[in-house]
Parts: sequence; C-alpha cells; structure tokens
Amino acid sequence: MKVSGIFQSIEATKNYARILTHIETCYRNEVNKYQAIKRLLEGKLFTVDELINKS
Repeated sequence: MKVSGIFQSIEATKNYARILTHIETCYRNEVNKYQAIKRLLEGKLFTVDELINKS
C-alpha cells in the first residue's frame, strides 16, 4: 500500500517493481498492456519464448 507517495513496506515495493517490470517488458515486446495485466492476474505470465516467437 502506498501512503503519501511512499510504500509502507519493502515487500510492497518489491511486488510493485515486479509487476511493473513484467508489464513494461511485455509492452516493449509489442504486447498490449491490458493483455499483459490480464495474463498476470490469471497467473499465466508471458514467457521469453512467447515474447520472442510471437506470430
């Protein structure tokens, strides 16, 4: 949880960074941000193979 622009715990900061990194990596590989978030919430993260060999 963020309070006044900062996170309350180191764990929350790490989680935020992991999620943001995944979404940004997908976006840079021409995957729609919403699709990346949807798959993230479903627990079906994009793999490197999927990103490199997308059709």
